[in-house]
Amino acid sequence: MKESFDSISNAGYGERGSARLKFIITLLVVAVIAYMGFQYVPVAFQSYRFGKAIDESTDMASASGKSGEWLKEQIKTSAKDYSVPDNVNITEPIVRDGRIEVTVKFTRAINLLPFWTYNYNFDHTAKGNNSLNVH
Repeated sequence: MKESFDSISNAGYGERGSARLKFIITLLVVAVIAYMGFQYVPVAFQSYRFGKAIDESTDMASASGKSGEWLKEQIKTSAKDYSVPDNVNITEPIVRDGRIEVTVKFTRAINLLPFWTYNYNFDHTAKGNNSLNVH
């Protein structure tokens, strides 16, 4: 009986500390993912809000009959508010069926890790809502 008890107690002797190592590795992976999210999420959120601002400006320009130059100035002003990089590309606004269309593009580098930079590409086309126009 004593022999079987000794074989059970020595079975996991070489595996001591493996749970601690797995915990540390898991903690490191979670920390890296959290750091990457901390770097990426604010940029994505600001870009989302910038897209909404472009939509609102385009709707306003379509509804009130503003010019394409007015719209481009509004977008440039909004770009400063949402930390858009200087390489923003605003196409010339086009008027179709009483609606203004404009496309805005830019690329922003995000340092997700010290050795990895991700290029966030923003490409948004806004079409003004002409439902406000009464004909």
